[in-house]
Formats: sequence, structure tokens, C-alpha cells
Amino acid sequence: YTLTGGHISPILVACDKHNIRLIDVRDEATAVFAAEAQSRVSNWQTNQSFSGVGVAMVTAGSGLTNAITPLEQALLSETPLILFGGDVPTDLRGRGALLDVNEMRIMKPFVKWEKSIDSLDDIIPSIYQALQQATSGVPGPVLLTCPINVLWTRLDQSEYHKLTDTAMIPSVPNQVSKTELSENIDFERITHKLRTAKRPVMLLGSQCVNSSFPSHELSQLIKSVELLNIPVYTQGMARGLLGADHALHFRHFRTRLSLKDCDLLLLIGTYCDFRIDYGRSVNKNAYVIAVNLDRRKLELNSDFRPKDLMYQVHPGRFIIELAAHVSKLQMVANGDNRLSY
Repeated sequence: YTLTGGHISPILVACDKHNIRLIDVRDEATAVFAAEAQSRVSNWQTNQSFSGVGVAMVTAGSGLTNAITPLEQALLSETPLILFGGDVPTDLRGRGALLDVNEMRIMKPFVKWEKSIDSLDDIIPSIYQALQQATSGVPGPVLLTCPINVLWTRLDQSEYHKLTDTAMIPSVPNQVSKTELSENIDFERITHKLRTAKRPVMLLGSQCVNSSFPSHELSQLIKSVELLNIPVYTQGMARGLLGADHALHFRHFRTRLSLKDCDLLLLIGTYCDFRIDYGRSVNKNAYVIAVNLDRRKLELNSDFRPKDLMYQVHPGRFIIELAAHVSKLQMVANGDNRLSY
């Protein structure tokens, strides 16, 4: 997704030459919003490749600054994407060239990772490094800036084959293994809390189903949620996971009421932001188990809520492993107070 600009014209010309589809949009913000949407709806982990990660290209200077709003959206929603930005020639930085701004300084707060490609032999490694940074750990947007003098560098055939050697291409980041979590999590304590709780609630967020969780395991995730058999609320990309009419799925207008009455809260792949009044909606006497890929979000607003157990692991994998440690509770949904309170 792109908006044509002089500083990225060599990339556009090369894409046309190699039959890489370009989707030209009306402004830079639209290009990045579209790239984010591409990543959200793709299942790139299914084929163990990066093919579904959204890519946008914008020109230098104001082209990049026009992309700030969608970059911040992707950062907040933990959506992987790559933004290629044009840049002035390396030898003219700071000399008043057209669209010459300190791009790294301006854009750093709005991306997970950023890099300027200042040599031709660094282009391919930088692209794969960017893909790994965007999709590993907590996913997010990354920025690669490309000075135009680097893009216009000419190569002979032997140099081209050297730069495109497949040995330079790293593998896709490993998904969370099925056994990786067990050593660090006190599943016995969590299982005991689940069995003894009278009013448990589980809140599922986007991280449960983000791009680092393989789509072919979604059915197992759903079965695991059903095995736990407690009321569920969903947020972000986790909405729709159970379907509109599932017996365990409850509507959002009841979230705060349930949190005020609950005695056990599983805060899985989300955190205490404005949607649950920064944690002030949670019963002060409730036992809270928080799981998040981001350590900062685990601890954010913890002064407003109980903080009993916190784990920095993949939320989707946590649910699956927890279900494996829990025998299904013998409950009848229509008559059980754990589903009706």
C-alpha cells in the first residue's frame, strides 16, 4: 500500500518490474491503515511465512509524519506491519535537502523498532530483521527508512546474486512451544482457585489470537475456554472467538457489574485500561491472575486492582495449558450460579 513519492520511486519502479502488486491510495495514513488491516485479517503463521504481514511505503519527511496516527494505532493494537519510508541522500542529511527531517527522532515513539538502511548490502538482511521484530514477542509496527542514493545504486549481475543469496534469509520466528510455559506457571494454585471460586470471570483480549498464535489452533483454544467453563468477556480481536450465542459469552454492558462482584478474575491477553475503569471496576477482594506478553501492561494500573499472579507468556498458549491441567467442572449452565450471578 503506497502513495507515490520521489524518494521511494526506485522501490515503486522495481515492484512494477518484478510484478509486485502496488495498491496506490489517496494519502499516507490510508496506506498504513490498510497495511494494518492486512495484518489483522491474515493468517501468516499458518504457512510459516511472512506473507500476510502488511507493508506500506511512503515518501520522506511529511510522508512519514502523515503516517503517525495509523502507526500509533498499530502500536496500541499490537499489530505487526512494516513501513518503508523514503529518506534524503546520506551525504545531504542536515544540509537542507528536500524533505530533510530527523526521521528516526520523530518516528521512534510510534514504532516498535526502527532502522535506516545506509548501504545496499544491508537491504535484504534489514527487511528480514524488520519482519522478525514486527512479529516476535509483542507484535507491532516497524520502520525502515531508505536513503534515495542507496536505492539508486547500480549493481552488476554477480553483485545482485550475492545480495539475494537465500542463505542470508533467516527463518520464521518460532511459535511458543507447547511445553515452554509449564516450568514457570503455578498451574496447581490456579486450578485450585478455579475450583473454589464462586464468581469467576475471564476477560480475553487481542493477544490471545494475535499473529504469533497459529490460526489452526484456534479450535483448540475455543475448546480450552469451554473446558474452563466460566463466564467470558472478550475485547479487541478476541471478539467473536466464541460466537454471539455461546453460553459462556457475556455482553460488554455487564462487564463492570461482573467485575465488581467477582472473586476470581483471569485477565488474559488484555490489561486494565479505560474499558474496565483502569482496574477500579475489579472487586478489591478478588484474586487476579494476569497474563500478557508485555511486562509493562501486566503492571499498568496495578495500584488500582489486586495483583496476585502475573505471567509474561503467550495468553493463548496459557489458556490451552491451563485447560490441560483442569478437569472439566461438572456444572449445568442454566442452573449454575457461576454463570448467572
